Amino acid sequence: RLTGSYAGAFGATQFMPSSYRAYAVDADGDGKRDVWHSAADIIASVAHYFHRHGWQHGRPVACWLPWRTSLTLRAKQGLRAFTSLRSLRSALPDLPDRWRDTDQVAVIAVVMREGEQRMALVHRNFYVITRWNRSYHYALACSELAARLGCVDCRVAEV
Repeated sequence: RLTGSYAGAFGATQFMPSSYRAYAVDADGDGKRDVWHSAADIIASVAHYFHRHGWQHGRPVACWLPWRTSLTLRAKQGLRAFTSLRSLRSALPDLPDRWRDTDQVAVIAVVMREGEQRMALVHRNFYVITRWNRSYHYALACSELAARLGCVDCRVAEV
């Protein structure tokens, strides 16, 4: 049984009341925006939220990088330091073909289990996920789950 959070979030994807009012949609046509029980409404409402926050269909989300000392300062700035991929190309390894020089990207550092730090190149789509939940781990997990469900654009690639 789904319940709401202490902060007031509710529904299968834990919409905050203000987000529900702004982004929930009636995708199944029953006259209600049901983010508890209607899979169509739930999925369409999250898609509407992502779209309104700048999701770019067909663009990647994140890519793991080897640790590069030259990118440490940028990684500390995280999502506050988006720039064009073109400006970072010389400091990066070869990336999967879906990454474009015009993509707006940032570099983040993520502390993994047992304290290991990893570095990732993230697209603006990653930022859109963090508008829902600020945790880098949450955004990475959502990306991996989406990839396993068939959304190839979301796969967090290794380079």
